[in-house]
Amino acid sequence: MPLESVSPAASIDAAPMEPSRKKFPSLAGAVGLLLFSILVQILMLLGLVAYNWIVHQNFSAAGMAASLPIFILTYLVTFGSTVLLGWRLTREPFRTVFRFTAFSYKIIPWFISLLLGLAVVLFETMAVVTLIKPVSPWLMELMRRLMEQSVPLALLAGGILGPFLEEMLFRGLVLRGFLHRYSPWQAIVLSSLLFGILHLNIWQFVSAFVLGLVLGWMYMRTRSLWPCFILHSLHNSSITLTGTLIYASLLGYPEEVVEATVMPLLPWWLVVAGVALLAFSLLAIHRLLLNWESAAGAVVGAAD
Repeated sequence: MPLESVSPAASIDAAPMEPSRKKFPSLAGAVGLLLFSILVQILMLLGLVAYNWIVHQNFSAAGMAASLPIFILTYLVTFGSTVLLGWRLTREPFRTVFRFTAFSYKIIPWFISLLLGLAVVLFETMAVVTLIKPVSPWLMELMRRLMEQSVPLALLAGGILGPFLEEMLFRGLVLRGFLHRYSPWQAIVLSSLLFGILHLNIWQFVSAFVLGLVLGWMYMRTRSLWPCFILHSLHNSSITLTGTLIYASLLGYPEEVVEATVMPLLPWWLVVAGVALLAFSLLAIHRLLLNWESAAGAVVGAAD
């Protein structure tokens, strides 16, 4: 998709907007989109069951559901149709809704430290959740079977297709609409909650909610889907490697602990360091964006 270049002043919407300028979706509209995506998933599951019965005389679709190509196809149809429906309901041009606009590329190196700090926060949060409710073995087995079939294809699905479609839906559509109706942080929290809920299990809900807060802040500051997609893609592609780095290399745990049903709590000093690194990275990105907006604004002013 081509990169659209706009001035920072033109790319930043006021939020909340006047009632006459409120955009789709509202909270009810966003919930409707989520219900629609769940309905599509159910219909595709029923289709798999019907196909399995017609071809193999077997009502079980468990094996097909664990097929990576079928998983990717289901994901594309589910999220693709939801994004398309949401866009049509906005009644606005595609490029207006889904903003792949210019941003300061100087913030990208800071994504490394941001992801490291975020990983510590996510792993500690997951450890607390798994102590209360261990991860279901069926979910661990499904993820393992999907990864074993083709690592490149799994990375394509989780590192490219997933982040791209999810950013279009939750930041491009949902958060954009919320920023015209609610205060910035209300919009970010609500969209992050919906982002977590759509994962349909408590373990991914917690991680997705925390990640959604960071991605929502990134969209609010840049009004561009590019940095959100890049950060989301890097996170999904590197989370296992980051977990191995933290648990195996730094703390001396076996590598299998990253995929355990109950994850150990991290040392307090590492949690404090992770939170500090995350906060410092966000502050650095914020200042870089302020400098970029000031410089770009000065250029626009001089041209006028």
